[in-house]
Amino acid sequence: MLEYDRRMGAGNGYMLICDEAHKIKNPDALQAKAILKLRPKYSILMTGTPVVNRPEDAFTMADFVSPGILGGNLFEFMENFAVRGGYSGKEIIRYENLDEIKYRLARLSMRRLRKDIMFDKKNRETRTGTLEGSQKQSYEQMRDQMFVELVTDTNISGIRARNKLVQTLRLSQICDGYLSDKPDNNNWLKENWKFKEIDEFIEEYLDDIGKVVLWTRFVPVVKALYNRYAKYGSTYICGEVKDTPSNPARTNAMYKFQTDPNCKVMVAQINSAGLGLGFQPATFAIFLDRWFSPAPNGQAEDRILGIKNPVPVTIIDLVTEGCVDERWQYILARKKSWADSITGDESDEIGEIAQDADKELLLYLLSPEKESEIYKKRLEDKWS
Repeated sequence: MLEYDRRMGAGNGYMLICDEAHKIKNPDALQAKAILKLRPKYSILMTGTPVVNRPEDAFTMADFVSPGILGGNLFEFMENFAVRGGYSGKEIIRYENLDEIKYRLARLSMRRLRKDIMFDKKNRETRTGTLEGSQKQSYEQMRDQMFVELVTDTNISGIRARNKLVQTLRLSQICDGYLSDKPDNNNWLKENWKFKEIDEFIEEYLDDIGKVVLWTRFVPVVKALYNRYAKYGSTYICGEVKDTPSNPARTNAMYKFQTDPNCKVMVAQINSAGLGLGFQPATFAIFLDRWFSPAPNGQAEDRILGIKNPVPVTIIDLVTEGCVDERWQYILARKKSWADSITGDESDEIGEIAQDADKELLLYLLSPEKESEIYKKRLEDKWS
């Protein structure tokens, strides 16, 4: 691309069309740096998720198309739309003036929802369960330890808070049925209500629905489910499954699921298989867990939508009661509503919201069930 840009000369009449443009939201990423060096006369950036996680996600895309429309630089943008506080007054505690961002973006963007241009109907269902036996014991022991450490830590902010947030993934792993102390050392717990729920679903409905996609963020769960449902011709895609010139393994797995009538189960990792793939003709998707951000989750759901599926699709969430599963469902719903308010969708009940990781959010995620409503209220007060 850079060589073509040099041959054409800056602004010498060529047009740049960039799909999945949200990938340039971080100007320091190699992919973004390559795009941002181009100087086309006309630019069209396309994405289904212009705001992946926070308002500043839209800055680089908007600035590339129309320099200065959201501010002279990212620092100016943050000064205008973010409120700082917390440790040393440097932490972003909320955003403001989101209507102004929406107004400015509307001047250079067109938004078309899938439901407006093609069939888009998602039926949603949540199936709940509880931890039992060793699964419950392991969860409560780890949660209580993490909660005590959090309560007694007086310097939770910034990178430290985000590291704590990543540590909560260990609780999500327990909810999915395993403990891991090393990448290749997974201890599978005897009790696992999610696997049993999927067993029952497949036994009862698979003959009628034909195919199903199982989603998780964890590679060990991907491989465990792939092996568990081998008799249904299962295939899988995760970060380890890549396309190369000699072995397009990722594409082959997709085509197998699409075309082989004996391949009835696709197991996919949310952030690895959520873009550029189609899992039609499946009309059912089951999520064992969710990503931290609404955007990858929505992209994963859309893998079974499309012209090839002109029928309603069903999205099923498996949510463990009283645990991080349930609390992430609430947080993600709030975050999606906030992102919609920037892009101009129907919901704008949240005009301001905190960044992903702060102590209040962590306390809500890690608090014992009896105390969770207290911390939920504190979190809501901060967001309002």
